[in-house]
Amino acid sequence: MEESIRQNASIALHRYLSHNITGTEKHVKTIRMMNNAKDYLQTMRNCTFITSGSFGEGLVMRGSDLDVMYVCKFAEVCEDKNVYFKPNITYFEMEAEDCQPCFVRLRLRYFTGRFFFGSFLEEMGGNYYLSNAKLKEQMTDLRCPTIHGPCLSDTNDTLDIALCFRKSSTQNESIALYQYLCHNIIGTEKHVKTIRMTNNAKDCLKSKGNCTYITSGSYGEGLEMRGSDLDLMYVCKFAEVCEYKQMCFKPNITYFEMDTEDSQPCFTRLRLRYFSGRFFFACFIEEID
Repeated sequence: MEESIRQNASIALHRYLSHNITGTEKHVKTIRMMNNAKDYLQTMRNCTFITSGSFGEGLVMRGSDLDVMYVCKFAEVCEDKNVYFKPNITYFEMEAEDCQPCFVRLRLRYFTGRFFFGSFLEEMGGNYYLSNAKLKEQMTDLRCPTIHGPCLSDTNDTLDIALCFRKSSTQNESIALYQYLCHNIIGTEKHVKTIRMTNNAKDCLKSKGNCTYITSGSYGEGLEMRGSDLDLMYVCKFAEVCEYKQMCFKPNITYFEMDTEDSQPCFTRLRLRYFSGRFFFACFIEEID
């Protein structure tokens, strides 16, 4: 009975998302195909346009902006010391030392022919590095005059454009990257499984009669990422969220119903539906006409 109710609720949620938020599967695929066609027509000899973000995935989210990747064709990022340099291509090499987590510096490695990045470089210790600030400052124009993090935005904050470089990739590099990730960042498969099992055991011991603890986030997935925090989910056992008008209410359980009208995208209000026994949430209730 309970499993059937959950299955029906999942189907109802899928239908609600399809018809009210994300659109049907056919609608999403149509938007993706339109994006691919538009990106292909906009692509030029020196750059490739890629519509990314939620709209790039085919999701038309209310209040979401348009994210576009501007992929430069005359520059690449390399890691291999013995890489074959193509003519008329500028090559940068990644350096992660003395950088914040998830950030790198791009050091000029090689160039031939016309050099586009001359005014965007900074000299440090005898080497030349690409300056993110100089690049964005000189690429602002009337269409996108605002610097918004790593992107350039228009005046209405409806369009974000990011300049991107491709990475020179080979099979050996892919294997080397996988080995580097395993031994220096996320750990081996056995190490990840061990952390997951430890989290499950710890959550089981901490869980009580009225609540369940779940270690989530990257650490919950078994990944020990430098600089990452610990995310915990506190799952209340004496309250549930329901959608069906006709359902069997359990004793001593408070039921809330989702109300998405006049709510921001991806948010909902919880309306009190039913309660019996001790009511824990009395101090947290607001009356709205």
